[in-house]
Amino acid sequence: MSTSQGKKALWVLLSGCLLGCVVSGPTLSQSARDDVPAEYAELANPVDDLPPDRIRYFEKKYKAQCARCHGIDGRGKGKDAAERRVPPRDFTDAAFMATRSDGELFYQILTGGGDRSAMPAYGPRSDVGWSEEKIWGMVRFVRIFTEGPAGVD
Repeated sequence: MSTSQGKKALWVLLSGCLLGCVVSGPTLSQSARDDVPAEYAELANPVDDLPPDRIRYFEKKYKAQCARCHGIDGRGKGKDAAERRVPPRDFTDAAFMATRSDGELFYQILTGGGDRSAMPAYGPRSDVGWSEEKIWGMVRFVRIFTEGPAGVD
């Protein structure tokens, strides 16, 4: 193969890869952070710690509301995850979770995924109707996935 043929083949290959990226739509790099208003991103979580009874409470809520997409173990591989245009977030990814404030997670749960994903809103005005206190508790709970053994029992 001549040098010009090699360059042409490489160009065709790269063009195909780039086109595939554009056509495939949303990627893992998309995140809630991109549209969180500053006043939410800067909020501090009023829930410092969850006693064992509250951990069990939020574990049940998580399993009932979140695990079908985020997985029982928080790795983003629940039974409905493959159907999602934007893969559910992996809560065990400590590096990623360290880049998100509690306020950003609160906003995501409050308002849902919007145009980015199929995640429903859980806030007081949503069909689910969680209070802000319950959302803050869930933010604290999902942080548990990066603090110890992967997942919850």
